[in-house]
Amino acid sequence: ASPANWITTLYNYDNDTNRNNNWMFMGLYEWTISRDSVNTNYAFNVNSTGNVHYVYVNSSGIGVRPSFYLKSSVALERGTGSASDPYRLSVQTDNLE
Repeated sequence: ASPANWITTLYNYDNDTNRNNNWMFMGLYEWTISRDSVNTNYAFNVNSTGNVHYVYVNSSGIGVRPSFYLKSSVALERGTGSASDPYRLSVQTDNLE
């Protein structure tokens, strides 16, 4: 997503501005990496409109995309996040844990 959309609450992500500024949004149901903190039988997914919900984990018909968490030592080096100019990350060695 473009940096202007980084502060959007995931629950409010289902609008044309956010979907049109996110080259990874494909209009499909896809799992996220996060489980529900109260009931671990549920995990969060992005639905076909771009909204985020939690769903029972053995629900079928939901795709998976690889995802990862970044440590504080990882910084955005360059790139706009578009398909033609992806983000380039660097590791700041002075902040390694």
